[in-house]
Amino acid sequence: MRALLIVLLAGCGAKSGLEVEVRPFDAGPDMAECGRDRECDDGLECTRDECTGGRCERVARDGRCEDTRCTVGRCDLELGCVAEPIGCSDGVSCTVDECSEDEGCTSTPDDALCPISNRCDPVRGCIARALVHDDRALYEVELPSGELNFLTRTGASFTDIALANDRELYAVSRTQLYGIDDATPTVRPLDLSDRWVALDVGPDGQLYAAGENERVVAIDLETFASRVVARLPPPFVASGDIAFVEGRMLITVTDRPSSSSDDTRLAEIDLASGTARILGRTGFPCIWALAAFGPQLFGFTCDGTLLRMDPFTGDSELVRTLGIRVGGAAAR
Repeated sequence: MRALLIVLLAGCGAKSGLEVEVRPFDAGPDMAECGRDRECDDGLECTRDECTGGRCERVARDGRCEDTRCTVGRCDLELGCVAEPIGCSDGVSCTVDECSEDEGCTSTPDDALCPISNRCDPVRGCIARALVHDDRALYEVELPSGELNFLTRTGASFTDIALANDRELYAVSRTQLYGIDDATPTVRPLDLSDRWVALDVGPDGQLYAAGENERVVAIDLETFASRVVARLPPPFVASGDIAFVEGRMLITVTDRPSSSSDDTRLAEIDLASGTARILGRTGFPCIWALAAFGPQLFGFTCDGTLLRMDPFTGDSELVRTLGIRVGGAAAR
């Protein structure tokens, strides 16, 4: 009878207590019951699986996961080896920080990540600058320090340059309007010039110009057609440049055009009425270039003197001598 009972229990699959139940490994950490280490194997190569005190314990071993030039291997108790990207940020907001297995971390300056008229320095970040030119080359002048850096030779002789909101750079001579590149000597003739010596792009996106006469014109950048929008009070004519300071249109004027010993004055143009008024004397001759940065106005004389100018009175003070004969400037 005893033998028959054992057979019946075995045939029905009932738990008799005579066999050891092997439970599958519990995915939760340190929860599975065990009798030996092999019962704790979770199938992950980077974990150490042990049976301690009748329960499974797992320990992550990051050293079993592979590192690359761009990732660090880490052991995840649920997923196994995972690759975490290394941090390549250099802390400079205008650089593009990337990693490749060939080169590792690289940081590439991108001027487009800076405000217009700024350059991205890979160490210092966005550097405010004005573009200036002489008869042969294009330069940048860091503001307000006045540090001068050569950019490129120019393919033509200009009387002024202007920088648009889309970073397009324009230049003008007494006979021609150009589009230019600040990194190469490439120039593209766009239209004729009416002896213009002053040039800037206004907040409205139009190009404004003035020459050695009383007329101030607006130039449509789609058609390049020009129209007179204001006149300077006689006997004054444009001496070198136009700049917009917080929406106000300013222009340097003189009663002795092309003179290197004139008494340059600062004037403001009212585009609504088409009139201009003299704001005051600058105290310096031949200010042929202007650069505006927010509420600040900088000027450049024909002998290469960098000035800080009061945009309401014209009063100017010397910042630095650049050592080049500046013909025009552009900034935004």
